[in-house]
Amino acid sequence: MRSFIAHFLLLLLLAPTFSLQAQNGCRVVRESLKPIIQVYNPFFTDHRWDNARKSERARLDEHRALIINQAGCKRHHIALVMVLDTDVIENHNGFWNAQTKLMMHAVFFQDPSYALYRKEFEQTFAKKLKMYGLNQQFNFPIGTRNFVCEIKYDPNRGANIRIELVTYVFAETVLRKKGIARELDDGWFPKGPN
Repeated sequence: MRSFIAHFLLLLLLAPTFSLQAQNGCRVVRESLKPIIQVYNPFFTDHRWDNARKSERARLDEHRALIINQAGCKRHHIALVMVLDTDVIENHNGFWNAQTKLMMHAVFFQDPSYALYRKEFEQTFAKKLKMYGLNQQFNFPIGTRNFVCEIKYDPNRGANIRIELVTYVFAETVLRKKGIARELDDGWFPKGPN
């Protein structure tokens, strides 16, 4: 029994060390996460940022609200959830595609990286929605991003359009030999005598 207590106390003392080691391996620093919605974004009202939770809330209009949560370590997760009232819902794929485009365009307004994958995202999302339908989760990759999507619909309660963007954060360690200028370093070194 005493050895169990001793091991337990040792584990309690080392627990902060383990968590620090886990945090050191992360490439996304929690403190560096900032709001996704820009300050002067004209599409949203009642925008609120909770820095402790890394969460933001905003309204597109009186029938559409948006919740964004961020997290990350080796990947940056951005979960977008647009909540729709029953008053505005038209239950057909054209409506869901239009609402998803509206949400993505409004959230990533003035974000140049969105323009790089917008067209492919819209086409793939429409194809997957047609294939899987409502209340089914589906995902697809585009470049270094993976999109996890689901439209939850209940005729009595409304709908949630959920898109989670998962971006892998690369950590490159580039080693250069001394004496080679950065602009001349092509990474190919002649094999040494060993």
